[in-house]
Amino acid sequence: MPETIHPLREWREARGLTQAQLAKMLGCSQMMVSKIEAWERRPGGELARVMDEVTDGYVSRRWSRPDIFGPLTLKAS
Repeated sequence: MPETIHPLREWREARGLTQAQLAKMLGCSQMMVSKIEAWERRPGGELARVMDEVTDGYVSRRWSRPDIFGPLTLKAS
């Protein structure tokens, strides 16, 4: 398990949301949010897509599931 804070937790805490509130927004259980934030589970493809939409790209589906959506690439400036 990485020692860094999961981006989903970082996003949630910055908005003052509980895991239960975020779970409702994502359409999943509070336990699933807890496991994702603890780096114990990866979201499935649909949940990764919803996380991307709810967080407005902060938790990108390409970062969460590059095996499904392709790798995250940075645009050259």
